[in-house]
Amino acid sequence: MTAPTLPETLARLAQLLPERVREVDLTEQWGMTMLEVYVRGDGDQLGWRGIYSMGEAGNHSFPEDLIWLETALRQECVARGWHWQVGIGRAEVGDWDRRRVTVSWCDLPGGTPAHALAVAVVRWLDSEKMGEPW
Repeated sequence: MTAPTLPETLARLAQLLPERVREVDLTEQWGMTMLEVYVRGDGDQLGWRGIYSMGEAGNHSFPEDLIWLETALRQECVARGWHWQVGIGRAEVGDWDRRRVTVSWCDLPGGTPAHALAVAVVRWLDSEKMGEPW
């Protein structure tokens, strides 16, 4: 199985967590689609933050803005009572006792800690949806 790219992972998160990740069609104004994440916070950090664009000029991630993706996913894990961890070379999501999903960011195309955490969250949500016992 090929590791998912960041836009593939974000598209799947938009399906699984529409309250956290969304696609915004900006084709008419800018000729692109923007992938955004929702971050809870105070002041300037509150709300939807653009992290990836796809369109006529190509696909572009905003590496400095991937912290918003990681922050939004950390907040989601905490809200759901999940264990999460981002460490050297890997990210992990799960419950405390029974099971967990670990993703190495070295195995991902252009892997980053935020991307690894996003893949782990997708895999965890998919496993819950499918009722997989792990």
